[in-house]
Amino acid sequence: MFQFVYTLDETERLDPASLRVDEFDAFEAIGASTDESVHGVRIGLRRVSELPVDPGPQTLVWKPSRSVPEVARTLRSYPQSQTLLVEPWSECFRVRDLWNFLEMLGQPNVKIAWSVRLGIRTNQSPAVVVPVLNLRIGLVRVEDVGEISLDYVKRLAGIGYEGYFVVDPPASNDRLGQARMIVEVVRDVLQPRKPVKGPVGVKPAIKK
Repeated sequence: MFQFVYTLDETERLDPASLRVDEFDAFEAIGASTDESVHGVRIGLRRVSELPVDPGPQTLVWKPSRSVPEVARTLRSYPQSQTLLVEPWSECFRVRDLWNFLEMLGQPNVKIAWSVRLGIRTNQSPAVVVPVLNLRIGLVRVEDVGEISLDYVKRLAGIGYEGYFVVDPPASNDRLGQARMIVEVVRDVLQPRKPVKGPVGVKPAIKK
């Protein structure tokens, strides 16, 4: 199902090797990009269970200062064997425009990295985002397990989503603890715990 990812905060001094494999599939390290055509941040995903490894899928942050042709040229400069995730970084991006962009680009290795926070800011609900982008979504970023975040979880599970679910809680003294709580809640939503039942065919004793 989902691949759970923990985002290392820029100020966080956490050894990625301390992340438990049974909790997270990968971690996300953020660094500055030298790619002026995209003008943003490049994010490398690394598997928790295979440290150290080469960076995995790359997320290219698309800021509105870069035009569609510029971003398309940049994406086409990568080999099609490289998985690329385009993350819109402004309220001016609408999901229908992003879908049209991917159709025009015509590269199956390019998908959208969607932030729940951006959806809230742009008033684009999960009921719109998930059906329109569908399996063209390759990564979903969440900060909490509020009603909207859980709506994304249920809808993505319904379409058979198997991409990255990036847990990125706000800065705090226990960011990792918050992230673990989010993953636990999401897993309960995806795989509800069955109620404990007594032995079949055994009737409770009746007190006289």
